[in-house]
Amino acid sequence: MAITVNGRQYEMSEKERAYFVAQLTPVYDDPMLKMTSVNAVVQQEKNRFSVNLVLNCKYHVLTAKVEDFDVYKAFDAALQKAQSQIKSLREKIIQHQVTPLSESELKSAEAEALK
Repeated sequence: MAITVNGRQYEMSEKERAYFVAQLTPVYDDPMLKMTSVNAVVQQEKNRFSVNLVLNCKYHVLTAKVEDFDVYKAFDAALQKAQSQIKSLREKIIQHQVTPLSESELKSAEAEALK
């Protein structure tokens, strides 16, 4: 699996690491986007946490960065941002798919019949 969770200037507990990996696994397993890797970097500055998510798809790179006083809230907000980007990318992929020639011929024949 290519899910990495790292801490910069922050010693991450196993409980936090397990939570982050558990939340990122469904995002990574999406077959439509063909994810190659997911990187999460947690950085601490005094009492603020900064979470930076980078999702590498086959042809796209999605990033989300959030700062908060609670590491779990920051991670959840960054994941929410990434999921909204994934949703728009998934819609873009679906809308740009080509309709089969047989379906387009049926639609044009129905349109002519309605005239």
